[in-house]
Amino acid sequence: MNLLIIYDGNENLGDQESEYSYSLGLGEVKNSRVLSTAEKLNDIALKLRDEYSDYIYTINDLYLENKLIFDNKLSLYFISDLSNKRSEIFDTYATLCHIVLLRDYIKENNISKVRFINCESRFVGSFKSTVDIAIEEVHSVIFKNVSRYFLSQAKFFFQYFFVLLYIKLIYSENTPKKAGSFFLSRYPLHFDKNFKEEKYGALVRKSDWLLLSILTDGMHQGLSLSGVLKAIKDLSKISKEKNVILLDKEVKFSDLIRHYLYSLRLFNSFRRLNKHKYIFKGIDISNYIIDELNQSILRIPRLTLYKNSLRAVFAKTKVNKFYYYLHEYSYGRFFTYILSQYCPTVKRIGFQHGPASMRKMLYFLSRNEVSYHSTNYKYYLPMPNVVLAEDEQSVGVYKAANYKYVHVMEKVNRLTYLNGIKRNNVEKNSILVACGLHDGDYVFNVLKDEMRDRQDKKYYFKLHPRSSKEGVSLSIVNSGLTNVNLSDGHIEKYLDLVNEVIFTYSSVGMEAYKLGIKVRMISLPGKINESPLLDKH
Repeated sequence: MNLLIIYDGNENLGDQESEYSYSLGLGEVKNSRVLSTAEKLNDIALKLRDEYSDYIYTINDLYLENKLIFDNKLSLYFISDLSNKRSEIFDTYATLCHIVLLRDYIKENNISKVRFINCESRFVGSFKSTVDIAIEEVHSVIFKNVSRYFLSQAKFFFQYFFVLLYIKLIYSENTPKKAGSFFLSRYPLHFDKNFKEEKYGALVRKSDWLLLSILTDGMHQGLSLSGVLKAIKDLSKISKEKNVILLDKEVKFSDLIRHYLYSLRLFNSFRRLNKHKYIFKGIDISNYIIDELNQSILRIPRLTLYKNSLRAVFAKTKVNKFYYYLHEYSYGRFFTYILSQYCPTVKRIGFQHGPASMRKMLYFLSRNEVSYHSTNYKYYLPMPNVVLAEDEQSVGVYKAANYKYVHVMEKVNRLTYLNGIKRNNVEKNSILVACGLHDGDYVFNVLKDEMRDRQDKKYYFKLHPRSSKEGVSLSIVNSGLTNVNLSDGHIEKYLDLVNEVIFTYSSVGMEAYKLGIKVRMISLPGKINESPLLDKH
């Protein structure tokens, strides 16, 4: 009997007396022929990308059937997490790619039985829906798709109520009658100590105004209550000297109450979507899609809350251009809709916020959902008038993703720090390990044996600024490795001194490449690699 073990874990398994194995995590099954490769996973991810984008867009029909429409004009599909296809958060697309590969491997190798070890029950369920084979499950992991919806929404809206009261009491600003351009951002997340916006930089001129949000949707910044109050107090002082408009201040208490009630009604409407079967290429991915739908229910009423405040800002100030990043996400898409619907003369300029990749599903739109001529936003996604991309490679990604009117930025402000890197005192045998937002633990596990064997090398382990440090920090301490340094300094410091950079999908890898530093890209087992550097090979 040809047995295939499908294993999801980070530690290697001992001999399981199996001929074949396939890994969803970092660990491998010893003494077996390993079928899983990062190269094949990345290839299939590229191959299925457009077909999957088309499939996800068909779910818009269900939104419309269930009257999930905002203002009777905009399908809520377009501002849902589901439509964003955020592969860095949800496992839906990676699961599909794995199962498509597994179907082929099973057929090619005449495998007659599969044993799942430490795999999520929903993964096993999706596999069973498309492969008829003898199955054994060992230590299955139950995925709990539990959304504390009512508690989460109540906490957000009630906290917003008291924060809004605080804003109304202490915050004052002089809203201009005319401005050159508006630049949308989030405070304090994207500002340095000198109140310089990290993405736009010098692009913001004296006649321009920053349109800022502190609370956002409670997800794109996620400050604690004390952090929110401090940010409001600080921004109140800054606004006396800088051209700043706080969008949150324009929210009315009546809007807050109305959208909280709307969030309760929305829950029942979305529940009907959870009853459908979602099948792509013969694979039932319903449990994965429902997870994305649940996240969407949380976010949508927090976005639509800003409709009247946005309209109020643009009614007070005459402005010609509106610059915004995250235009690919639900957050930015809602701004696109409001401006296209209520302020059509304002030029909407989407701004690339980070590295773009041919495998990053977030960027990719179905060809069926894009129209630059129709304003029927039940069927077509509201689009920016122009997209500013960082380089020609990114332009290529946007165009492949069905965007039009994409231009290269004259200057990439977020990368101006590279000009100050001279590399005059490179430290021998030094390596920067640059982690992405969600992969710190993975990267450390992949490299720890190498780090232990190469005591002559010093590893600067740099986590993403917004990732949690607790787990990785504990792993480094427990490993006993003395040549690994968990580094908190600015990335500029390390790019100035190391002679190699190891990364997965972090933008630091691309920046090191531009500086001519030796780079090594890790394709994590079980993970689709979304680095732009992979597109260069």
